[in-house]
Amino acid sequence: MSTVAGHLDISDPDDPTAAAIRDLIDQDGGPLVPGAIGEVLRNDDFLHAVASLSFLEAELNRVSAANNGPPVTVHVTRSLSFGATVRMVGSGHAAILLPVGTIARMRVMHRLLLSNWNRPGHPPRVIASMMDRPVQRPVPSGLVPLLSDAQEEAEWWAALETLDAATSMDAAFEPDVRELNHLSLSLLMAHEFAHVLRHHPEVRQRVRTGTLSFEVDDKDKRRPGTDAELRRSMENDADMIAAFIVVAGMVRHVREGGGQLPQAFLRLSYATTALIGLFEPRRLSIMEYGDGSEYPHPFLRYCAYNDDFGDCAEQVGVRDAYDGNGDFGALKCQEALSWIEKDILTDGRFGGPINGDPTIHVLRHSSAFMFGLARMQDRERALALRLETLITHEYGEFQLSVK
Repeated sequence: MSTVAGHLDISDPDDPTAAAIRDLIDQDGGPLVPGAIGEVLRNDDFLHAVASLSFLEAELNRVSAANNGPPVTVHVTRSLSFGATVRMVGSGHAAILLPVGTIARMRVMHRLLLSNWNRPGHPPRVIASMMDRPVQRPVPSGLVPLLSDAQEEAEWWAALETLDAATSMDAAFEPDVRELNHLSLSLLMAHEFAHVLRHHPEVRQRVRTGTLSFEVDDKDKRRPGTDAELRRSMENDADMIAAFIVVAGMVRHVREGGGQLPQAFLRLSYATTALIGLFEPRRLSIMEYGDGSEYPHPFLRYCAYNDDFGDCAEQVGVRDAYDGNGDFGALKCQEALSWIEKDILTDGRFGGPINGDPTIHVLRHSSAFMFGLARMQDRERALALRLETLITHEYGEFQLSVK
């Protein structure tokens, strides 16, 4: 498969950019071929995903052009891993590599969650907090293909298909599944491209060589930031830019006749909750993310995403459509996660619980630690703002347009 939008033929033997991208694809599991697509991605589902990626590629190029960035192409690889990566080809082209495993996991994940939408009553809360002491939580065997990379290709596809087949979801939710997949992919790819658009690799190199100063804290406590703090600030900054890209693109699409904004924001918050909630399920505790961590804890990233969604909605004049609808979408997804944990604990579903622990997601908080959590959130936001100021001074302000 070449670029999803067809703007670059990566099979061209005489094009050095195409050759470099082929090498990158080979390093990420190899090119996707028909035989490497499992039954989970049935023909219509995969074609819908390809159309979604085509739209997202065009959206990223629109944003890049507005900010004097490089052209970008998206390439689906055979890898089964979760996430996406961006690689610069020379100094003038960005290639986003998207594993087919990510597309398949998202479809199964959203079907599993939405199968709990109309369950009566309210699920019991599992007593757990991200402030728990460090502990590595094993993944129930039935959820391994969704939450882990610990299987070979044929075994992984078979296990994922078994999980999908055991999920009973009302067919009326199928359009929602596809839209949730689209929004999750939007966040993943916009985040990765933001690293390029915001010159993060160049900034890091300049800070390391002393030609650019990244400082943290205020007044008499001002000091050079550590490499880990710089990396975390870049993740925070990429999340912020991704939130604005996704919301602005979504608003433009709706204004052009593609749906209703309240429903769109509900889906966006639902997709974000699922994406962040199931990120690194083995590491619930924030204690695993100390000062030396290069990533903020997923819960802190989640809080920042919600703030940024609201800020962008207000900036483009649709805050009323976000308020309430975003909260409802997030709560419905959190409820679904709780139902799954209830089923693991009381019904032994998915091969759990393990050692009596049904906990599978990281969106936990405890009122006993709310002040400590607020301080952590403020610290991460301050890191992002420091980097934003630095990048704006060196490279100019990020340009957002919904026209």
